[in-house]
Amino acid sequence: MLNYFFSYEGRVDRLTYWISQVVFYVLLFVLVPFISTPGSDFNFNWSLLLIIIPFWFSFVITVKRLHDIDCSGWWVLINFIPYLGPIIMFIALGFISGTDGSNRFGNAAWNWD
Repeated sequence: MLNYFFSYEGRVDRLTYWISQVVFYVLLFVLVPFISTPGSDFNFNWSLLLIIIPFWFSFVITVKRLHDIDCSGWWVLINFIPYLGPIIMFIALGFISGTDGSNRFGNAAWNWD
C-alpha cells in the first residue's frame, strides 16, 4: 500500500483521482487552521510535515493519472503556467478517459465502472 503513494509507476483512473483530490483538499482545509493560528503551541516542524505529506500524495496521484492518459509525468509542470496551466490540467485529468488496455506506463488502471 505504501508503494501506491510513494511510487510514480502505474496508473490511476478518473474516479480514484477525484477521490484523492477531494481527500487532499479536505485534509488541507482541516489542517491549515492549526498551522496558521498565531501563538499556537503546535510545533512548526509538525505543521510543515502535515502540509508536505498531502501535497506529496496529491503529486504522486497526479503523475499516475497523467500516465493513465499516456502522458509523461513531466506534464505536471503545466501547472506552473499562470491561469491557463491549472485549467488545462483540471480538464485533462478530470475529464479525459484513460487509455484502454495497456500503454507504455503499464496495465490499465482498475476501473470502477
